Amino acid sequence: MGNRSRLRVLLPLTFSIAGCSPVLQGSSVTPKSPVAPATDPGAISRRFVAAINAHDVDSLVSLMSPQYVFVDSLGVRYPFQVAREGWTQYFAMVPDYRIEVDQVTVEGNSVLLMGKAAGTFVPAGGAVEAKNRWETPAAWKALVQGGRLTLWQVFSDNEPIRQVMRAAASPTTSRATGIGGVFFKATDPKKLTAWYVEQLGFPPPKYGVRFAWREEDGGPGSTTWAIFPRNSTYFDPTVAPFMINYRVKNLDEVLARLRRAGARVDEKIDQEDNGRFCWAVDPEGNRFELWEPKTGY
Repeated sequence: MGNRSRLRVLLPLTFSIAGCSPVLQGSSVTPKSPVAPATDPGAISRRFVAAINAHDVDSLVSLMSPQYVFVDSLGVRYPFQVAREGWTQYFAMVPDYRIEVDQVTVEGNSVLLMGKAAGTFVPAGGAVEAKNRWETPAAWKALVQGGRLTLWQVFSDNEPIRQVMRAAASPTTSRATGIGGVFFKATDPKKLTAWYVEQLGFPPPKYGVRFAWREEDGGPGSTTWAIFPRNSTYFDPTVAPFMINYRVKNLDEVLARLRRAGARVDEKIDQEDNGRFCWAVDPEGNRFELWEPKTGY
């Protein structure tokens, strides 16, 4: 199946793909129902594309309604309140990001654009390198109300940029190095912990059960096992009754990479006696904890 065919499978059936016509630079798009030029959905969408290609975040925000929602190719929705930060971070991650539109369909307030997206991934602190260039077929759906976008949705294959990101990541400077903790909920945490201590010979708990081990380089390491009450809010906003803690090298760079990938990352970083902690949520809504341990932990 060709790239264009794969995209058509992904797109909402409300659009008639067969009715798409090529749109050349400077040409106009005629909607099926006449609307005022100032609020022409096709024209507004083309201005939005132009602002994307110019990396003009101010213009992008000015074309958004307060009800604006961005939906990425994984189906994750982002409201207007995080739009400016999201586009700013993405343009920093892909400084030459550009989309090319070759077909447009307008139906009332809905606009479908088809073409391709391309750019060069730049790791945190890195530079633009040809080896990190990617390109993928893509389509975009826009909804326009009163001359502003209420929706910008992307349909594309993320694998090209993910391959580049995986290749560009430095495993020695910023990565997960192991499991720092396993946490789950129970009706009676104290009683259940005592059961595990008795039946499995767990070490005596303090703030959870700490298992000590050695890193590959011989340095000390540990994993904490702990049970939380059913009504604990520590795992919020996830509804899962568990949470995993990952030991990481270079917490700041890991967080920057997560934010560029669109992950929900807490703003605060907790500084504790045993290291620095932060929290994030994966694409399926699971909250996880990141721990940059101090030497000795």
